[in-house]
Amino acid sequence: MCARTARYVVHAIFAPLFLVAGACTQWKVQRLSPADLVSQEQPDRIQVTRRTALSETTKVVLYHPAVLGDTLVGVMQRGMREDTLAIPVADVVTVAVRRFDSGKTILLGVGVVGLIAIMAVEYNATDYINIVLPNARQR
Repeated sequence: MCARTARYVVHAIFAPLFLVAGACTQWKVQRLSPADLVSQEQPDRIQVTRRTALSETTKVVLYHPAVLGDTLVGVMQRGMREDTLAIPVADVVTVAVRRFDSGKTILLGVGVVGLIAIMAVEYNATDYINIVLPNARQR
């Protein structure tokens, strides 16, 4: 295998890994109150499910969360803008944090190994055709 082909194979394998790296984590709802969660774990971001005025629920992600009195405060990103958001603790239905998910990680690993195996078989088949049947492509 030439250096250019090896480089291509490495990029073809690792580029998708960076795209799906987030698949190894998921939001997990915590049993702690917002105040306890923020003070004990000090997460860099949390997902808050809150009640709205119409008794519906919405989810927002708060960065750098803090509890001030009876209010959960954090920064919410909207595209390139960042807005400070304050949510009364009484309106918080659930609070979730990003946690490692071993099942998704194993599935990702199996997928990558499968991709490598398919690429190796395909590469070897192409070499076999070029060596054993050099005129096969001309037909």
